[in-house]
Amino acid sequence: MFKGVDRILVVRTDKIGDVLLTTPAIAALRRQFPAARIVGMVSEVAADVYRSNPHLNDVIVLDPAEYLGFGGLIRLMGRIRREKFQIAVTFQTGFRVALALRFGGIPYRIGPLSKWWSWLVFNLGRRQIRSAVEMHEADYNIQLLRDFGISVIHTREKTHLKVDGECRTKAEDTFRKLGIQRRFRTVALHPGMAGSALNWPETHYIALGRRLLQRYNVLVTGGPGEQALVDRVVQG
Repeated sequence: MFKGVDRILVVRTDKIGDVLLTTPAIAALRRQFPAARIVGMVSEVAADVYRSNPHLNDVIVLDPAEYLGFGGLIRLMGRIRREKFQIAVTFQTGFRVALALRFGGIPYRIGPLSKWWSWLVFNLGRRQIRSAVEMHEADYNIQLLRDFGISVIHTREKTHLKVDGECRTKAEDTFRKLGIQRRFRTVALHPGMAGSALNWPETHYIALGRRLLQRYNVLVTGGPGEQALVDRVVQG
C-alpha cells in the first residue's frame, strides 16, 4: 500500500506523557521507512520530546502565536502542503489540526476513529475508544500501524527520551535534597491525570508503590492541584 513513500507526518498534540508513548511507534515507522523524511507535529509543552528523538528529521511545533485563529489554520495547512507528506499518522489531535490534515493534500491519513469528525478526516481509520483503557496507550499507537501493514518487530518497543546535561544536573540536585540514594534505581509513580480516561484507584498506586520499594527508590510525582493525592499515596 505504501510503496515509494518517503515523506511522513506523525501527530500527537497533547501532554508530555502521551507524546512520549508515541516514540515506540515512531521507531517502528523508521525501521519500515529507513530513508523517509519523518516529521513530528507536537504542542509547545511536549516539543522537546520530539526534538530529541533520533528517528525524526524535523518537528512542527504548534506555537499559538503562529497557528492561532483562522489565519493560523491557513498557515498550518500551507506548511503541511509544502512538505508534500504522503502519510499522516495521527495518534491524537483536536479538530483544528485535523482540519488542516484533511485539506493538507495528504493521500493516506491514519488515525483513531473516536470523534464525529475523525470519520471525515481519516481515510485509513481504526475504531479506538482510548478512554476505556482496554490496552496500554503505547499499544493503541502500535495497533494503528499494524492495522495498515506497518510492521512492528517487538511486542513492546522502548520509549525514547533524551535528557540534556542541564536537566540531569537539576534532577541530581533534587535527588540530593530529597535524600534519594543514587545507588538504587529510581521509579517515578504519577497517580494523577487530567481526567480524559479511566484511572486506577489510589489503593492500586499504594500497593504498587509498596512492591516497588522492595527493589527501587520510589518518587511520587503530581501536577497542579494534586498535592493531597500525592500525600495520600506516600503516606499509604
